[in-house]
Amino acid sequence: MLIAADASALTGTIQELYFSGQGNFPVRIFLHGVTDPCGNGGSAFVYFAPAYDSLGRETANYNVYAAALMMAKAQGSTVALVVAPDTANPSFCKLVEFGMH
Repeated sequence: MLIAADASALTGTIQELYFSGQGNFPVRIFLHGVTDPCGNGGSAFVYFAPAYDSLGRETANYNVYAAALMMAKAQGSTVALVVAPDTANPSFCKLVEFGMH
């Protein structure tokens, strides 16, 4: 897995998945034993949210990500998360990409 210069990788099992409405970090991922996923004293979770193009079409695999993470949680699989501080608010940690083992 290639990692961008401003991103880092975490591995572990999912402790909790939190789903909320649109806007307020709609999917939050908490890994067992990880309290600061971006290593900057910020949030204890990694988030991802749908991304849209200028025509309002979803551009990321949001539903696929959510389904794969729920399966990993249910099976107790190890996940590898590539994360980076959010550009608008660096105290929050966003998901860049992930894999499962």
